[in-house]
Amino acid sequence: MTILPPIAQETFDQIVRENIEDLDLDPDEAVTDAIEQLTTQQANLLYIIREYIPEGETDHKVAVLTKKLESGDVSVCDELTKELKSDELPKRYYSCKKANLHQVLEKIFEKQAPTEEVLKLAVAAFDGQPDWATNTLINKTASYIESFDSMPSSTLLQYLLLISVISTKHENHRTLLFNCGILAVFGKIVAQESLEKHVVIQICKTIRRFLVDDDPRETSCRAHDNARTLVTDQNALLNLTKHLNQTSDDQMSREIVITISKLLVRNEFCQQAADECKLLDTVSNILANDGNSLCLRPVLLLLKAMCGNDNVKLQVQNTPNLLSNLVSTISKFLKTASIVEAGLNCCHVVCLRQPEICTIFSNLNLAGVTISAMETHTEEIGVLKAGSMVIRNMVARTREFKKLFLEGHAEVLLTGILKRYPNQVDLVEVTRAAIRDLDLELDLCTKWDGSGKNQMKHDWEV
Repeated sequence: MTILPPIAQETFDQIVRENIEDLDLDPDEAVTDAIEQLTTQQANLLYIIREYIPEGETDHKVAVLTKKLESGDVSVCDELTKELKSDELPKRYYSCKKANLHQVLEKIFEKQAPTEEVLKLAVAAFDGQPDWATNTLINKTASYIESFDSMPSSTLLQYLLLISVISTKHENHRTLLFNCGILAVFGKIVAQESLEKHVVIQICKTIRRFLVDDDPRETSCRAHDNARTLVTDQNALLNLTKHLNQTSDDQMSREIVITISKLLVRNEFCQQAADECKLLDTVSNILANDGNSLCLRPVLLLLKAMCGNDNVKLQVQNTPNLLSNLVSTISKFLKTASIVEAGLNCCHVVCLRQPEICTIFSNLNLAGVTISAMETHTEEIGVLKAGSMVIRNMVARTREFKKLFLEGHAEVLLTGILKRYPNQVDLVEVTRAAIRDLDLELDLCTKWDGSGKNQMKHDWEV
């Protein structure tokens, strides 16, 4: 289906006016009729403000308020911010496209450091449309935030929000901010001995914007290099761990743990997290604390990331109660698919190429827990894939543990998965591999059907 270009706001407003003047419709009815008419014509209403222009006004409220701001009336900032947030995108787009709000903000930033009200307005304006942020505004933002230690925490929070918004899925902006030294600023903020909760949460979220390759327009991104710079030059791992150990707040802990996981992009960083940061003990303590359920999934994924280093796996084995807490967590939260999936994924990474850990897991009844989890979540593809991987890695080098899974009726479970999800290619592949590793009968032939794709034919298919 061909996607048509978005229609102009002026076109929509003209239809609404005609409905009011020619058909004597009420304003709300006129708007509804215009929407129905254009929808029937399959028009693209992506950027359309679905409101009428009030009588006596010449434009929509966002444009009127922007013009007042341009004339120097900064008292309209709060009202304009509220108006921009009153819909998903159209008002923000129109304010920049028609009233040039982005240029108005640029001039304010050039003149002096913005107030909190102006920063909130900038966040609202560029949220979901970072392309409108100009290079001058970005340079000024990076320059002003360097003085973070002399500004209120509420102002710092708005700067971090603004940087996060203009960096979302925009590699060019992230590169510009990097060249302005923003990672060093992040490092200095995180290195503070004491930070308020909302600042820690936002600095973690903002840092993560620089650790993802999410801009579809760019083939090469700096995410890996940014993570390396933050860890090696800014000592981010140790400083984030310090804040983690100082807090008992679940939400704050969650954001810190997720950020640390994203920083573990190199083998030596995983080792540093285990040795210098003592994160294995921290992970074990969080898993043992039932009240920290908000953090469980991120903590499990952190442990999985750390165990990308085989030396860390040996330390996991020697960390008191860590493996038992891991299995116990999966059992306690057996009905929560997200935690079960993360736990099983963690288990299959931990026991990969580690016969001694497989033996410990067998004594902790991981086999039974895995079968129970897969039986409980028959509709969760992620749980089924993770469970199949646990089976594979548990029996690959310790063949004697096959009986633990077979006694739990793994054969019926796995063949049932193949029958229910024949089109889930990744799941089918890992499930077939688990069946093979259990030495069960399986037709591994792949038959060519002339379609240009390898099609797996199963003996139960007609």
